[in-house]
Amino acid sequence: MKKGVYHKDKYTFSGMLSDEALWTFEFFSKSLADTLSDYLDVMEENHLCIPADDADELFDMLEDISADLRDDYRADCLQLDRFRENILAFYDLAFSLCSDLEDDLSDAPLEAVYYSQVFVQGLKHFLPVMLQSLLMDLPESQKLQQFIEQIQRDFSGLAPLDIHGSRLN
Repeated sequence: MKKGVYHKDKYTFSGMLSDEALWTFEFFSKSLADTLSDYLDVMEENHLCIPADDADELFDMLEDISADLRDDYRADCLQLDRFRENILAFYDLAFSLCSDLEDDLSDAPLEAVYYSQVFVQGLKHFLPVMLQSLLMDLPESQKLQQFIEQIQRDFSGLAPLDIHGSRLN
């Protein structure tokens, strides 16, 4: 078993025990991108407004985070500060996009509502499962727990309210 190393003053870790979080990210990234793509196609086919620039930026963000994670795992040096910043920026834009698209759902066909709901469900489950996977990949430490708590606090400030007034996280 590798001994984990915490690099001073940053949430940067080495000594990974597995690559569970990498594959978890890849799974959710692909699922979210495919669902969003299908959702946007349905919206476009029905001549409904789609914020294409935001959607393209979301796709790019997922690709960039994925590339960073692959590089980190190859180097056995996971930079969670960068991951936190990037994933929170992704969620901020994703929630904004969902809010913009939601305005057109009242006139949208059932298929668009379906993809919207699947995308939102993916967003709801992505970060908690990703954090669980990170816990499997890294040796237990106080700094890792602090990171998890910090990203959860940061995320709760971004998460919009659902129809019932509950936070989506």
